[in-house]
Parts: sequence; C-alpha cells; structure tokens
Amino acid sequence: MTDLIPLSRRSPALDAAVSLYWDLYSDSERGWESRAEAATQFERHADYPGYRGFAAVEDDEVLGFVYGYTSAPGQFYHDQLAGALGPERTERWLRNCFEFVELAVADDARRRGLATNLHDTVLDGLAHETSVLTTGVDNDAARQLYEREGWETVYDSFELNDGHPMVVMARELPESDAPPLVDAVESTKSTKATETAGTTEMAETTDSAEPPEMAETGSDGRRSGSDD
Repeated sequence: MTDLIPLSRRSPALDAAVSLYWDLYSDSERGWESRAEAATQFERHADYPGYRGFAAVEDDEVLGFVYGYTSAPGQFYHDQLAGALGPERTERWLRNCFEFVELAVADDARRRGLATNLHDTVLDGLAHETSVLTTGVDNDAARQLYEREGWETVYDSFELNDGHPMVVMARELPESDAPPLVDAVESTKSTKATETAGTTEMAETTDSAEPPEMAETGSDGRRSGSDD
C-alpha cells in the first residue's frame, strides 16, 4: 500500500525525495551540479510561506513527491514569470497563487496513478485562487497530464538564462474556507523587513541569484511532468 505523508524540512522523507530527484535528473542538462545543491534548494523552498509538500511512500521507500509554495514578489521564479507574463496576466494568475514547483515519480512506479494522486493532494483545500507551473515545450507527457487536470497554457515561450524553452501553465483553484495566503505573505515580509534593522532587502529575496530551478522532469511542477 502506498501512503502519502507530509514532506517538510524536518521530515526524513525530504532527504529521500532529494535522492530520488538526483537519481532521476543528475544527468539532465538542467540538473543541479551536485546533490548538495539540490538538497539546499529543497530545504530553502520548505521554509517559504505557504509551503506544502507530500511524499508517496511504500515499504519505507519514497516513490514520488510533490511540493509548492505561495508565489510572491522577490522570489526568483515569481519575478521571472511576472516579467514574461506582463501586468495583466500577472494580476490574473500570480496575485494569489500557489507555485506548483516539483512533481516526480520513480521510473519503476509510474503508470500507477501516483502522479495524479500527488497532484490532487497538494492542491486540495488551498487558500490560493490560482496555481502556476512551467514544463518543457517538448514534454508531451507532462503537458497531457496537466491538461487532463484542468491546466491551460497561458504563455508558450518562457525561457530562463539557459535558453531551455518552456510553457507556463495555470489553473484556477476551487474556493476554500481557509484565509487567503496573500495576507500571510505580506505579514511575513513585514516581519523580515523589521528584523533586518534598516536593510532594504528582505531575507526572502535572497533567491534573486537562484540558478535555473529543478531539472526537467518526469518531475517538476515548474517544469513539471511525470508519467502517471
């Protein structure tokens, strides 16, 4: 039986998720140069406002994982997306948005519905109004998965500095009784700004020099795609 368990910074499953990511994508041209760099990214994202993640575990083995967090100004990827989408689409899709960052399933665990289960679980009951991800232009399996789940392509020529072409996909989320997380983000920013004692740059914006995010998948939500 496969269980879905919370994936947090303190969870032993986080290290296993990093290992799965590294096993799948260490040879990718978009992968991190070392497992340690990938681990640092996972841990940093786990501290972002609105973070939510799950791991699919069977017999103590992590077969897949998913995570995302609240998209906010100052984050590397948010700002790259906003620059590409322009003011109108940024307001439409990023104003109160859950950034769907990573979705990965082990090769030998695909075609079992794990990707769909992880996808649905991480989005269930969110307070956000929308969710956004990116995936490779040529990642047909990923795009088909997301289209089945109600995502639409809102920008079809998104590139970071590595020149790897991606599409931006977005979807509306069902209404939830939870309070909007945009208020939580603003509260977090105000607190961090105060703690910096006059420093104009908040701690959350340290990823402005963030390298291109996670590798092309069977995984990621930014460049998401996983055979179900």
